Amino acid sequence: MDVLYKMGAVLGLLAFLQVSAISAKIRRMERSERENPHLGRSGVDDMRKILASYIGKEVSLDFYDEEEEMDLLCAGKHEKTILLDIDEKWVMIRFETPKKQKDKLIRISSIKGVSFQE
Repeated sequence: MDVLYKMGAVLGLLAFLQVSAISAKIRRMERSERENPHLGRSGVDDMRKILASYIGKEVSLDFYDEEEEMDLLCAGKHEKTILLDIDEKWVMIRFETPKKQKDKLIRISSIKGVSFQE
């Protein structure tokens, strides 16, 4: 029984650390957007215009280092990445494998570049 309590405490600590890291990232992003609302706005608009021509097509995305998500960057070669929709700040992407599909929302400001997969 003592082992279960210790294991629960370790798992609880890991969950707390993960949630606090995510909340710190959200606070940092909100603070930078509040402090500089127009800084880099033209870059986001340019990327949105570029991405608009790729809606419904298979693409490959490059991300900035500090905002990258590991599951997006480690997308296997078996996965198809399809651009579904674009909003003012967000991009909806679908990852398709032979067995499943998963949709993700990504901030446009975190995308460095895009290339078309034929």
